[in-house]
Amino acid sequence: MISVGEERFDLRAAFDFAGIRPGELQGHCTHGACRNVQNVMISLHFTIQFYDYLTNDLIEYSKILCEYGGAIMSAGKILLLVFGIIILLISMALIAGGATLLWVNSRYVDSSGYFASDTLHIERDSYAVVAGPIELDETAVRVLKSLGIITTFEFQGENNNPSKQIFMGVADDAELENYLDNVEYDEISNIGFRWGLDMHGITYTNHPGDDEPSPPASESMWDVSVVGPASETLVWETKAGDYSIAVMNGDGSKDVDVDIVFKAKIPSLAKFGIGFLVSGIILLAIGILMIVLAVRRKATKGQKA
Repeated sequence: MISVGEERFDLRAAFDFAGIRPGELQGHCTHGACRNVQNVMISLHFTIQFYDYLTNDLIEYSKILCEYGGAIMSAGKILLLVFGIIILLISMALIAGGATLLWVNSRYVDSSGYFASDTLHIERDSYAVVAGPIELDETAVRVLKSLGIITTFEFQGENNNPSKQIFMGVADDAELENYLDNVEYDEISNIGFRWGLDMHGITYTNHPGDDEPSPPASESMWDVSVVGPASETLVWETKAGDYSIAVMNGDGSKDVDVDIVFKAKIPSLAKFGIGFLVSGIILLAIGILMIVLAVRRKATKGQKA
């Protein structure tokens, strides 16, 4: 019985359903050749441990094919069939991945190339809400920038209290902790995801304190920051270090009630999606061709005439 995930395919039952009995198709598939095929599959099983579930099934597959045999199933054709199935499975994964990337690109990536989340509502009765830190060393930053992978973050925020301004700032994590020392604030410890960047179920860790912070815009520790009475946008280029983002009321008062949209600059998912689709389609054609060549019967002299 061949399995991929939860799907099961009983090859022996398929032969029986078609009215084919063991040995009925015997021809070129000798017992020695079959054993050689099985040995190859067992070698694959030990060599490619990542595909453990697959190679176990393919060993069983080769045994059943040898049992039913047939002129259409020489040792070489069994191997051709087995590897055709493997290529077919890889092609399906590539096609599914490519289709998913194209859907994500159309659903979440805007015209500027930013991967955008849905609106994240933050409402806490403390002085600040903190997320982070983002920890990057010099090597990681160079690699990310050379690959063009998520080197720019954008935060769009709006204060739901019209009488208060919104403040957003990115600072060194240690300096931010020093600024909020003995000040009550909430740290985002987890954000649930339904699909893509559909955020929900935020979990916070509360840090109690008795002091009131100074207005955040008056501090010089911020790497980048914005403050304003309406919707504001904060853009931050990644750099080496440990950085956190803080969201507060502009005057540093309690009761933070804001809406945030998080964005990340990423390479074109459409290019990757199309590449996966094209590769998957090519491998799909190769896999189907290998399977057809493996199961096709050789024409007899009578058939040729």
